[in-house]
Amino acid sequence: MIATAAAVAFVVFSCKGKLAEADSLNIKEVPVQTVDNMFIVQTKNGRIQMRSEAPVMERYERDTLSYELFPEGFFVYGYTDDEDLETEIVADKARHMKYKDGREIWEAYGNVVITNFLKGERMETDTLYWDREEGRIFTHCLVRMYSPSGY
Repeated sequence: MIATAAAVAFVVFSCKGKLAEADSLNIKEVPVQTVDNMFIVQTKNGRIQMRSEAPVMERYERDTLSYELFPEGFFVYGYTDDEDLETEIVADKARHMKYKDGREIWEAYGNVVITNFLKGERMETDTLYWDREEGRIFTHCLVRMYSPSGY
């Protein structure tokens, strides 16, 4: 009986600190989902179109917006209809925002490099945005472009 009372007291005492810690968390700052070693393949008619990889993906939910963060890097590989690797996008960090009105914006930060293997072109910048609805890619940062022709 004394052992049982001691066990109950131990559980109550040890959980008491954890409950106070849980009460202090701001639920809006905690991801609703975390994925380690994310690997996604998008196909159409059995042919690979795109592949995405990230060491960590964190999903957050808000009233008007949900978004995924990729705090440890993000890698995207685009393929031709013949499944040849055409494009690679690499960034130190990324964010994918989905608004309740249907808009989607991708943001890539830190050492952003886009390589088009078929054209032999490469673009480097610090920040890159892609508005999916408008089909527009843009940045407000310095951009370095490399191509076989030099233009």
